[in-house]
Amino acid sequence: MNTRKREGWLVVGLLLIAVTAGLCITLSSPTVHVEYAQKALQLDENDFSIRSGTAVIRVGTDTLTRVEKDFGKGRFLGMSTVYEPPSRDFRLRFPKNKDTVWIFDTEHPGYSTSRGISVGDPVDEVLKVYGENYSKVTLEDDSESYDLVYGSRSEGTVTFHCQNGVVSRIVVSRYPAVR
Repeated sequence: MNTRKREGWLVVGLLLIAVTAGLCITLSSPTVHVEYAQKALQLDENDFSIRSGTAVIRVGTDTLTRVEKDFGKGRFLGMSTVYEPPSRDFRLRFPKNKDTVWIFDTEHPGYSTSRGISVGDPVDEVLKVYGENYSKVTLEDDSESYDLVYGSRSEGTVTFHCQNGVVSRIVVSRYPAVR
């Protein structure tokens, strides 16, 4: 019986440690703030195109086969829906059981939006080209890093992650049309 009491107290002690650790992690996570655009920028078909030289990726319409013609045969990471070309300059995400690009994501300056914005460009250039109709996503403790999100979740978005006044990442997303 004495051993059972000790085991019981040990279990209670371990649970208290786990709960305390979970609370510490939750309470120390930064809060996300979103300032929504008064009116979302209406993106057109070209806004979902990414260029590198003469090659183009059309998010929401291009298939994996089409992308591989321009960028070479890459690989899926593990058993995921995340694809990486041989150059490893960008990543694509595909919806489960679909062969159409859903998300384009790069931190490489060799790719530009249809409006000419690339990684490394100043935020002022983004504002000049895309305008003020963006949603801004920031973390509570970080005023130097934020996202400028153009468009809407239902129609698709172009997101510029900015650090210290410069574009450091571009993410273009649009769910493929049902065919």
